[in-house]
Amino acid sequence: MKVASLFTGIGGIDLGLEKAGHEITFQCEIIPYRQRVLARHWPGVPFANDIRGTSIPTVDLVCGGFPCQDISAAGRRAGLDGEQSKLFFEFARIAGESVKDGGWVLIENVSNLLNSNEGRDFGVILNTLADLGFHDLAWRVLNSEHFGVPQRRRRVYLVARRADGDRARKVLLEPEGSVGDHRESGEAWQKRTAATGSEPEEAGRVTTQTLTTRFGSTGIDLRDAEANFIVRSFDYRQSAVSLTENRAPTLTTKEGVSIMSGDVLRRLTPTECERLQGFPDGWTLTDGPSLRWTPAWYEIENPDLTPLDPKPDGPRYAAAGDSVTVPVIEWIGRRLRQFGE
Repeated sequence: MKVASLFTGIGGIDLGLEKAGHEITFQCEIIPYRQRVLARHWPGVPFANDIRGTSIPTVDLVCGGFPCQDISAAGRRAGLDGEQSKLFFEFARIAGESVKDGGWVLIENVSNLLNSNEGRDFGVILNTLADLGFHDLAWRVLNSEHFGVPQRRRRVYLVARRADGDRARKVLLEPEGSVGDHRESGEAWQKRTAATGSEPEEAGRVTTQTLTTRFGSTGIDLRDAEANFIVRSFDYRQSAVSLTENRAPTLTTKEGVSIMSGDVLRRLTPTECERLQGFPDGWTLTDGPSLRWTPAWYEIENPDLTPLDPKPDGPRYAAAGDSVTVPVIEWIGRRLRQFGE
């Protein structure tokens, strides 16, 4: 599919869809630092810096995560009337103008979207899409920890097709079992153990809380700390703990004990935050070659643990925290290819 990406950020949705075989043909992002990240990875792709008033050519899919500041449980609670989250209606306008019959929209947002204004805001979104002809739609809350990264991040994903039918349901709600609810049975776990010859490693395994944006640009960064974070045998039976927006991101062991450097609690590095979202190391830097076809750390047999964390790091933390988890989008993208084309 030819894809137009709105509220692009650093391209998490774009990268996931591209990995699934779709083509990014347009991007829109207003924050200058993130514009430079996009220009590094997608040079030459048509671009706009403000969604308001923007028009685009006809595409197969319009995607984006409109601002959540007015919808998040930790945000301003103004809902779709808020200054930021009301930009959803610009997203809908562009989708109505540019998505051809049988085409799609993909929306990502915080799970509290389902509860905003006692559910009325989500009802407005559904009605707005239906008025534009997107009658075939489905939504689902997916958790990033079930897609190969050690981060608990619950987000709502909505797909809608400009047609009647039930393809959207097939994209998100596969009957053979939920990839988004990946608690393995004892039998499946025994098969994995038999195949590897041993239980998955536990020593040094760490999990994190939800990656968010309010990290600031100060704190302790241990340059050799990635060795404590990188694990290739994450135990899906153990849920990841959660980072709140009100404290710096830190690493914990599976028992919940903080990893310490002397008496100093260590915060996550920008590289680790990229890994939590499924990006290649160094994705949030503005210089260097494109990393679009570089594998993420969990896809490499023996990953290089050298940090890529030059200062200032504040924009990198914010960019990673505002982004989406790439493997989740890649899974949706593959389902769209299977049922949507």
